Amino acid sequence: MTTPFDDRAFSSWSQLIAGAILFGVMFEAPIILFDFVAEGRLFLSRAALLMGVGGFLGYLCTAAAIKRFGAASD
Repeated sequence: MTTPFDDRAFSSWSQLIAGAILFGVMFEAPIILFDFVAEGRLFLSRAALLMGVGGFLGYLCTAAAIKRFGAASD
């Protein structure tokens, strides 16, 4: 039995890390832009950094869960 992703989404470490970085930036960018509108200057706040790290780690944990539970069903 194959996983829904058929191991294509997380086939290599480079794709996994690139996806996690992109996901972290997607979580971080709206907060940075909101800070720019509210404060009038572009800077990396603690909230933006924590959201980016949370998105990055969340992506890695989700990938690990899919790989782990997908391998058990084979």
